[in-house]
Amino acid sequence: MIEDLIEYCEKNLLNYQVISYAEKEKIKSTINDYFIDKSKKNGRTLFDFLKISESVSVNDPDSWRLLKPFFVNKKAVVFFRYDDEKYVMLSDSSLFFDFYDNYPAIEFYLIETSGESLCGYNHSHVVFAMGKAADWLEQSEKYMEYYK
Repeated sequence: MIEDLIEYCEKNLLNYQVISYAEKEKIKSTINDYFIDKSKKNGRTLFDFLKISESVSVNDPDSWRLLKPFFVNKKAVVFFRYDDEKYVMLSDSSLFFDFYDNYPAIEFYLIETSGESLCGYNHSHVVFAMGKAADWLEQSEKYMEYYK
């Protein structure tokens, strides 16, 4: 899937970069330090190991669309599998959601390059936001409409 994202960026002349191994390890270190629940021992994906109690989440097949406004004009790194895939940095990461609109429910993650927010969508149709994005999502109009 990451190759499809790269191809999409190239076709649409989007500013992207496949980050280096060192940058990828730095991102993973940030995730481990701030977003992973160290007490969890079993799971299949990154989502299973997150401090989900510190997140804001929505369970709905289209919930991933809620994140797009948060990422407008923000640099973020996108990945689909935590351990064994390239990570892609997008200069305007909101454009990822235009790409994703053409795919079935496949797990994805976005982390701001600052490391202040981690967001994603899992195979069970749950979108989550952590860090600054959690506060933003909880205050967003669409989130409040969803829980009316």
